[in-house]
Amino acid sequence: MKRVVVITAGILVASAAVTFSTISWDQASKVASVVSALVAIAALAVSVLQMIPTGHSNSVSVKNSGSARASGGGLAVSGVFVPDIQSSTDIELDGSGTASAESSGRAISGIATPEKFD
Repeated sequence: MKRVVVITAGILVASAAVTFSTISWDQASKVASVVSALVAIAALAVSVLQMIPTGHSNSVSVKNSGSARASGGGLAVSGVFVPDIQSSTDIELDGSGTASAESSGRAISGIATPEKFD
């Protein structure tokens, strides 16, 4: 997408240069004013669109996470560990594996949040 934007911008700059070099200064000034106004309106519209929430929630999806093993005070999570969960976060877990812990390690098979380890 970035490449398309850069190529399009280059074509527009080259077109403007050709246009401005072939018309009078008075006409070039008028064209430049109109183009500047249009670009300013488009930039304002893009910035306003970025501020509008999309309505999509955050989501996490994990499938077949496998097994996990902790020892020596470590942490094992087979599934998903979500350190900063929000109320709008959707979590889908399909096929969590086994989790085991030895020597004061901690283990969770499923959905793990920091509260579960406090």
